[in-house]
Amino acid sequence: MYNILYTLDKVGLVNQKGYLILIQILALKIYDEKYNPRRLLFYILDDEANYSKISDDTIQAFIQRIENLIGNASGNYRKILRSKELDFKNENHLKVLICVVKEFQDYSFVKSYKSDLYQLIFHRFAQPFAKDSNAQFLTPLPLIDFLVSVVNPRNGESVIDPTVGIADFLSVSYVNSHSKLDDNNIFGIDIDEQMISLATLNMLLNGDGNATLEQKGDLGSIANKFNKDNGFLELDSRLNKNGNWDNRADDKELKKFDVVLTNPPFGEKRAFTPTNEQERKIIECYETWGFYNGKIDLGVVFLENAYRILKENGRFGIVLSNSIASIDTHKQTRQWLMEKCRIVAIFDLPANTFAETGVNVSMIVAYKPKGDELEKLKEQGYSIFIKNIENIGYEVKTIDRIKNFVKVYKIDPITFEIELDSQGRAKLNEDFTQTLSEFKSWCALQEESLQNIFIKAK
Repeated sequence: MYNILYTLDKVGLVNQKGYLILIQILALKIYDEKYNPRRLLFYILDDEANYSKISDDTIQAFIQRIENLIGNASGNYRKILRSKELDFKNENHLKVLICVVKEFQDYSFVKSYKSDLYQLIFHRFAQPFAKDSNAQFLTPLPLIDFLVSVVNPRNGESVIDPTVGIADFLSVSYVNSHSKLDDNNIFGIDIDEQMISLATLNMLLNGDGNATLEQKGDLGSIANKFNKDNGFLELDSRLNKNGNWDNRADDKELKKFDVVLTNPPFGEKRAFTPTNEQERKIIECYETWGFYNGKIDLGVVFLENAYRILKENGRFGIVLSNSIASIDTHKQTRQWLMEKCRIVAIFDLPANTFAETGVNVSMIVAYKPKGDELEKLKEQGYSIFIKNIENIGYEVKTIDRIKNFVKVYKIDPITFEIELDSQGRAKLNEDFTQTLSEFKSWCALQEESLQNIFIKAK
């Protein structure tokens, strides 16, 4: 990684242009592994790398191989490559291309899911180029793995992340379902086009690349929703006030999903205050807006969004500030949520969960019961699984000015050596595995609808 960043810096491409070039080169690497496994084209020979002039036959042979990759790419690979950021006549671009190919030609991206190489591509590479607002780069994989396992997306179900970032929730859902999820049924929205490029790259690496990932304006999925034809509709300030989103003057119908998984922006620093008439009209389409005085935590906005876009018996898992689940400021929101959903679980996480903030974090899991089932459950006094997770299996360390998730292992209190499991592997110091087991056992004692949703195969 250092050599690549050094080269980008040396040629003046530690900027958005360089970032896009890097994404496109990585897309070619993934495409080559998936579609040319017996005769890879993503490589460079020593005499090709040591060319004197761009017109030399040696470097031209290398350029031709890469151009062939670009020409053969299709589907969402083509979507990433369509802007043609890489200019083969530009010597600085060529230096970057050669450096990236040399660094990665001996590694397999396709076989490296969740490995150090995965973190290198989707977390460490992103940070030098990231906008301050793109904290979703740093959503830790252990948290994502855990929440996906709890919510349990299954074969035939539709899944969306309305603040998709780099699509870790979606890619992990696909992989954890043992590729039984249809990636034509996977959706994501983000306000940042570069996020969508990285998300697409992530899904190409971990799936077949048919996920529907879209960039939509400054308000993203706050204003824009998928319709039943997988196009978009925008909330109508005249007809959709206070959460009445299914009321349409046109023939479009709001798409509803089986699963919503998301880690939206949240907290006091990211509170939403409408700055113009259009923003005011859109936020008035949210019922929870009426609970606050002039500004609203974006976590609350996306919590309501998750509920509104769910099918009956659909479920969501969302990462929020702990304050939404605890302090008086959000009391009406909690009451609203209890009236709308069957709360299933609340997991509290330590303040060091995220690299960019010391805010205490909670994960809320709920489902949307059919008909009058929720009223019956409330009358019966249903239980909620609540767990304080103290050990998360990693710590955040800054290495070469880049924040990394460094694994933390269990230490034997007697020998002070790292504990090993039955297969001789080091044990992470994490509570997720035990908590997931406890949660599944708890589910088996709850109402049949909950069991069918969270623990039974489909």
